[in-house]
Parts: sequence; C-alpha cells; structure tokens
Amino acid sequence: MRDTETLIIKKDKSGLIAFYVVGRANYGMIMSMTFEEGHSEASLEYYHKTKNPTKLEADRFIKRYRSHYNCDVIQRFKLSHNDLLKVWGIK
Repeated sequence: MRDTETLIIKKDKSGLIAFYVVGRANYGMIMSMTFEEGHSEASLEYYHKTKNPTKLEADRFIKRYRSHYNCDVIQRFKLSHNDLLKVWGIK
C-alpha cells in the first residue's frame, strides 16, 4: 500500500506550492514544498497571500508529485483551524 499525502495546492508569482495539512511546523508556520526549492516552512501570512491554481495547474502538479514521491495525494482546498492546532502540536 502506498503512502498518502494530504496537500493544499496554491500558487504565487513564482509558481505552484504544496502546503502540508499534516506534520509538524513551528508556531505561525506551515510546511510547504515546491519542486524548485524543496521542503521548507512558510508563514501562515504567506499562505493567505497565495491564490488558488486552475484545476489543470493543480492536476499537473499532483501528477508530478505522485510520480516524484511514489504516493497518492488527497487534495484539500482549505486549511482549518484544527489543522493548524495539530501542525503546531497544540491539539
């Protein structure tokens, strides 16, 4: 059975970014990933400044992600308060 990642795909002027709904991050931050820069923490403020990609852009990113990491992807469209509490180790 393959691993499954839950991602929120967003975009900024540089391209597409995956934000991880699970995992650990410092308070006020969220784990993110781009194919160009790899994994890092991004501020919640930055997350809120990003835009939604088109369906085609998101589908292409997910296809590349699945191939690169050999895993399944669940795409989410919103980050909830409970998600943040878990990521920050509060809940």
